[in-house]
Amino acid sequence: MFGRRIYVDCFSPIYRIALLEKEKLFEVIFQEKSSKISVSDIYLGRVEKTLPNGICFVEIGKGEKVFLQESNKKIKNGSEILLQITKEAFDKKCAVATSEISVSGRFCVVVKDKRECGVSKRILDDGKREKLREIARKNCLEGHSVVIRTGAENATEEEIEKEIKKLNLKILEIEKTAEFAKAPFTLFKNENQIVDHIRRFGFFDEIVVNSKEMFKILDGEFENVVLYEEKVPMFNKFLIEGQIEKLFHKKVWLKSGAYLVIDEVEAMTVIDINSGKAIKGTNINKEAVFEIARQIRLRNLNGIIIIDFINTETKEEKEEIISLLKKELSKDSTKSIVYNFTELGLLQISREKVRKPLSKYIFHPCSCCDGSGVIKDVVFIGCEITNNLVSLFEDTIYNYVEIQANKTIIEYLEKTLIEIEKKYCVKIVPKIITTSRFDYYKIEKRRI
Repeated sequence: MFGRRIYVDCFSPIYRIALLEKEKLFEVIFQEKSSKISVSDIYLGRVEKTLPNGICFVEIGKGEKVFLQESNKKIKNGSEILLQITKEAFDKKCAVATSEISVSGRFCVVVKDKRECGVSKRILDDGKREKLREIARKNCLEGHSVVIRTGAENATEEEIEKEIKKLNLKILEIEKTAEFAKAPFTLFKNENQIVDHIRRFGFFDEIVVNSKEMFKILDGEFENVVLYEEKVPMFNKFLIEGQIEKLFHKKVWLKSGAYLVIDEVEAMTVIDINSGKAIKGTNINKEAVFEIARQIRLRNLNGIIIIDFINTETKEEKEEIISLLKKELSKDSTKSIVYNFTELGLLQISREKVRKPLSKYIFHPCSCCDGSGVIKDVVFIGCEITNNLVSLFEDTIYNYVEIQANKTIIEYLEKTLIEIEKKYCVKIVPKIITTSRFDYYKIEKRRI
């Protein structure tokens, strides 16, 4: 049995890529099959609006705008600028871009900037790092830099040089096209996002894919690619579907009997650790750290994350938790920053926003509660309608009203409506309607 496997499901409404270690899910990525703006796309854009501190909004297509922040450049409205998408658009926020464009391959990334060539921090051997840096310098174009990726550690010099030359030609072609294009213009569309996602996973033993077309693409980029052709859905066969389903539960049980409660709200994510059924003396916090780091990657939680650990009183305990959490999060390809504990004993994490959280692909705001998770009580709705009716009959000449609402609200208001009719000598007609929102009602008024 392989220790580290990647599964690519192409038969769902969206692409799903799952990373498993010893059959346990460690990361899952959902990728829309048709997306107008994707990470790594390159455009020639027109600056539409500039704000202080180098912030601007750039038009990259008809009705399509992206957010760009270039504090080191003076940008004017109407000017053209070369840019690349770095973060997806989600909720009501537009995509984020950078003016430092790059093209990536299996072993390296070629960047249009004047920085020094670099090597991935995950390559630890100093001698190997210096040799790879020298290969990068030797093949680097003027005004560009080359970053050597982790995948190059065991590659030959010939393989790395061949890829750098290929990427050099690619980025030069994009730059040349931009010189003669008129903004807004699409210079490069990233058609192989699946390949990019797999590269970010780092090392693996095998890739299993259930599409012949995708198999051909991946087999040309990676080794040990296997085509899955059984009739049983692949994610069911390898028990991945059930593990994904658990990611949408708030409560996550730990082996000790303790559990996490994960709440994703508008401004942040809150993770609370509870002792539950755990036996006294168990190091729940240490156990929780491993699962928290795993859940952050799995659910793609980003932005501000607040964690409430159990009884972290001593300085040593807090330092151990921070050190362990930093170590676990360093395995994640998305950058996170772990801050110190607050005065209230809460630990803060900031994780870069690159893609939408997993929940955003699956769930939409409820039409009954507008995504709040709660609805108004019938007593409050009844009071609201009563006050509206009294104000109407006190301040206007209307004497006929039709109230449309669901059965529960109409029945609750029955006696109140009769009393209002008698008091103001008016006609009130209640009408039961079927509606997806429990708190929906409509008052139609006229004079007869």
